[in-house]
Amino acid sequence: MRRDVMKPVRAVRNESVEDSVVVDISWSVTGRRLVTVDKKGAVKVWSMTPGELSRTGLKALELQADAEMFVPPPLTLLAKLQADSRDFNFTAGTLFEMDIQKGLQGPVLADFYPAVSLMGSQSQVCVALRSGDILKCHLESMITGADAELQHVPNILQEKIPVEEEGEKSTIGQGVPGELLRQHRRPLIHMCFIETIKNMVTVDQAGYINVWRYSRRQFSEFHWFTPYRKYKMMLSKREYVPVPNVKSEVIFTDMQTQHRKTRQEIARERENAEEQIKSLNLGNPWYSDSSDKDRVKLVYPVSKDILDSEAGGMFHIIIKHTNTNLLSTYGTRCYKPVMVNCTKLLHCKSSPDGTLMVFVLLFPAFKTKAPHLTVISLDLMTMTVQDVRLNVPLTDDQYRKCQTGDAITDRHNVTQSPYLCLVLSGSLTVYSMTSGTPVLLTEGADSNLSDFTGFSLQSRLLQNVSSNAQLLVSMWKDYASIVFYSKTLGTLTRLFLNSNSDEERDREVLEAWKNWYTEISYPTEQIGPVFPNRHA
Repeated sequence: MRRDVMKPVRAVRNESVEDSVVVDISWSVTGRRLVTVDKKGAVKVWSMTPGELSRTGLKALELQADAEMFVPPPLTLLAKLQADSRDFNFTAGTLFEMDIQKGLQGPVLADFYPAVSLMGSQSQVCVALRSGDILKCHLESMITGADAELQHVPNILQEKIPVEEEGEKSTIGQGVPGELLRQHRRPLIHMCFIETIKNMVTVDQAGYINVWRYSRRQFSEFHWFTPYRKYKMMLSKREYVPVPNVKSEVIFTDMQTQHRKTRQEIARERENAEEQIKSLNLGNPWYSDSSDKDRVKLVYPVSKDILDSEAGGMFHIIIKHTNTNLLSTYGTRCYKPVMVNCTKLLHCKSSPDGTLMVFVLLFPAFKTKAPHLTVISLDLMTMTVQDVRLNVPLTDDQYRKCQTGDAITDRHNVTQSPYLCLVLSGSLTVYSMTSGTPVLLTEGADSNLSDFTGFSLQSRLLQNVSSNAQLLVSMWKDYASIVFYSKTLGTLTRLFLNSNSDEERDREVLEAWKNWYTEISYPTEQIGPVFPNRHA
């Protein structure tokens, strides 16, 4: 592991007299083009083909030649759409005549639509607007200019569907042909494509998830496309509180009571209680509390069916001595469910291969729990929530100013496991999205680091990482590059990770994991009711 100095290979200079921060960047499938959205409302398509850089540009960017006398050339601007020029408003065609847009339209996200030409290029861009609408912009004419032959190069993936007559085709600013995808009522926070080239998946601020299929069947009578599937991420989860006015039943305790008992009597009753607990096959606890340094409290539901019941039910309460692991108290109590709303949907990211989507939700403190982050992973192939979920506890101060950055890596090595990189208050933690366990911790970020069997990261390597840092991750073979950046600071920190593990040993570990995985019982608290629901 090392912190590395990055070498720029391309440069972009802002030609505006005012600062215009880039808020979103997406790459084409081939990596030959990228599309950016800036704070001023401009969407720009760039080519990695080097362009010319003037002396003025070199001075403004403070670029200097390296030891090999290399100066990074600028990207080539292929197309530009500007909100101030009403380029995202319809200007002709059926949708313009229907007057379906109200006011000036501005972009929040943009990504290349997976329509790949015979030449291997992508010229169609999906732009998410502040209204929640999505524009599918055909930029071929802007990119190729007056060369009609290049404008009509056929696509080998996702050919345009002729759903409108020639005279009815809708265009936006600068005469760009545009198609409308309408369903969301809130701004989007994420947009991706299943397996990078299939159906589009979009998520808005309210947790609505739409899957879009580009087909005639999804073209409505209103001349816009509608989702192929619609889901709703429940931004709340079910917790449990004791039913008032219902006393708990104490089956065993070694604490002092009215009826004094001998040590032999306590030992005999403890043995009977432990035998009774063992016969229940309780599995993993719904809740645990280790705030008392001498004792740990575990709460188990009688059965998993209780977690799906609106009425609640009986829970087992087990208290053990920390040092000896001996049973201290065993009893039962009735609990009822209550719904706890998340404070905010902080982040939504997808894996590079377009098969997994991760949600990071911020939850407040609630009776039995401190404030925490809940990380949920959604399988985009089946649109089902995976059993593996992460709960990251927060201090009250972290909750008040919670700034987290997260990124998910591609599937790695022979294990084919994606990893979630989470930075919180300047500390990095990496989780396996297969097992749900941490594989890398920052020294000083976890009190149980002495018992941790994974990789540890020296905190000095992250000394320049701000508390509100965001993440970018790239992987190649056994290498991973993590870039930390801040929206308020003009610096980047790059962490370079290298895996020296033996491939044959990794295969053996994977086989052992598969055999063990079939017997895993995930904590019941982790498979609660935070899941996407189909909605009308």
